[in-house]
Amino acid sequence: MKVMGMRLCNKGVTLIELLVALGVFSVVMAMVYSVYNTLLKHTMVERKVAKTELDVVNVIWPLTKEIQTAGFGVSSSVVPITWDDTTDELIINSTAAGDSKHAGKWSYIGASCAVTGLPDTAPDNTVAVINILDKSLLAQSPTVSVVTVSGSSFITPCDSSYEDNIAYWIPDTTTPYYQARYSLEPYVAPGDPKPTICAINTKLSRSSRASTSATLYRPLIDCVLHFEVKFGCIDSSGGLTWRNDRFCGTATLSLIKIGIIVQNSPRRDMMVSPTITLFEDLLDASGSSLKRDVPLSEEERHYKWREIEQTITLRNQE
Repeated sequence: MKVMGMRLCNKGVTLIELLVALGVFSVVMAMVYSVYNTLLKHTMVERKVAKTELDVVNVIWPLTKEIQTAGFGVSSSVVPITWDDTTDELIINSTAAGDSKHAGKWSYIGASCAVTGLPDTAPDNTVAVINILDKSLLAQSPTVSVVTVSGSSFITPCDSSYEDNIAYWIPDTTTPYYQARYSLEPYVAPGDPKPTICAINTKLSRSSRASTSATLYRPLIDCVLHFEVKFGCIDSSGGLTWRNDRFCGTATLSLIKIGIIVQNSPRRDMMVSPTITLFEDLLDASGSSLKRDVPLSEEERHYKWREIEQTITLRNQE
């Protein structure tokens, strides 16, 4: 077309070209979204795995140390460690299991009942005196008057039978030890809502209390499916057998094996095996397996799970 002697070119975008461009753009954006969504899911999985590993390290190490202190500073009449089948709780009795800065303090008792390193100011100056040979309780029982450490670092009242034995710090005049409990506890909304990522409604929790105080559980690891304990008994010939309870008969309770199953991923499309096995290599005195097959629901099979098994020596039972 000519206008005033000049030729004008008709330049522009046709409808078909516009539709093709929009189609190509849509395909590219769909590919970008797919890559982003895949990367996001992968990042969530990696983050959950990393968090689980960190939680395991932060919990297993203190739990191991606390189990090793079972029976520390308590008399032979006190059960040092047990598993409660009715509540599925691990119960540890020890003077070192408390949250007080004085928990675990002890001293040899010298001449005139002299001690060192124990607090000597009320109300933190109460101690138990335990026979060094058989762990019998010499003082701080219902039939013995209150035993404390005076400002001059001597046990008051003093008895000559206390000398050359051991004094342990205890929480108060009526409680000769702390009790630590580990248990699976439910999330209780609204003050304790379940994390959205969790497939189950239980967490591993811990309480530490003097035996006369109320139990208050504090969460340790989220999304825990199972928690259980086995007991290792060593006989006079050095043979090792395992039990579901702490009663070893003529053998000596020497080992604890804990088993924990914790969620290790967000929900996925693929499914895992319908059961998870713990304690597969443990045998009892008759040679029977003590393995535990933990079933998973159909929904729980859409998550990855981490099995944790840890064998711990009971130092104070040797």
